[in-house]
Amino acid sequence: TDPEYRKMGMATDLMRFVMEQVSKEYCLAGLDTGYGSSAHRIYRRVGFSPFHFFARLSAEAWDARRSLDKLKRFSEGMDEVQPFERNQEEAMKKIYAENAEITMGVHRRSDGYWEEKLFKRNSWQTFFYRELRPDDVLVFPDRGYAYLDWDEQRKALHIRECLAHPNDFGALASLYGKAIEQHQDAHEITISIPEGDPAASYLLGDFYQFREPGSYMMSITNLRDFLNQVGPLAGAGSGVAELRVYNDVTQLEPVNVNLRDFTPTEKAADVRVGLHQRTLLRMIAGLESPERAAEAGLIEVSGISSYLMTSLRSLFYLRRFHLWPPDHW
Repeated sequence: TDPEYRKMGMATDLMRFVMEQVSKEYCLAGLDTGYGSSAHRIYRRVGFSPFHFFARLSAEAWDARRSLDKLKRFSEGMDEVQPFERNQEEAMKKIYAENAEITMGVHRRSDGYWEEKLFKRNSWQTFFYRELRPDDVLVFPDRGYAYLDWDEQRKALHIRECLAHPNDFGALASLYGKAIEQHQDAHEITISIPEGDPAASYLLGDFYQFREPGSYMMSITNLRDFLNQVGPLAGAGSGVAELRVYNDVTQLEPVNVNLRDFTPTEKAADVRVGLHQRTLLRMIAGLESPERAAEAGLIEVSGISSYLMTSLRSLFYLRRFHLWPPDHW
């Protein structure tokens, strides 16, 4: 919005108009807010919900030093971890690609993207960056790498991305340990990791873990059309359920669906299922399994159907999804 016309609701009205047009043709809408969670409140007004989260580990100096002792026990050659040199790009790209193969939603970084945003400069937003310093990136030759952001004024270290070959705990421990060891004057250390990442959570057990929304949001613009499109993917079964999806902005109408193929039906429902739009979106994205959501009380079920969880499980299967901070913009 032009500065002269801000705070007049124009952007909200424009987004509502856009959503009306989108709903005529598409049943799901995705949005990259660009500025992460700070912009979420704007888009919640028009029906978007955050569905992608990442974990931020945080520790002060004392806890970080305790973690360093543990990391040294698990490391496999911390002395081999060195600052980035210009002949190591291909090995780093290969490690990233290996992790991308098992991760949904990850950015496919082109050579030009790597060069401009990760090898030439330390970017934390499209318009805010500085030229890359060698010690901004640590490399364990052929085994892993870590991108660092050091704030000299605040004495704060942020490990924005740390990757090794899948299941290479020794390399991860070496990279985390080296980063903490060479910044022992840090007052605070934060680390971005995938939500629920077991390796980092175990290796950095002395860090406090916070769950934060990522920059991506989604909205269900037409629940009936969505069920019609994805229904054939569901497993065999029978029975009818009434599906009610709600959120902070709008309450979507109840939809009676056949649990065999998830197509709308007018039959009386013998099972009622209620859930928040965010939960359904996380199930659609493969971030939340129906069983885990039900155990956590995120799915309310009244009535009994032996086909319910089978159908939900085949329709929404669990996947790994993560976007590293350099790719948020």
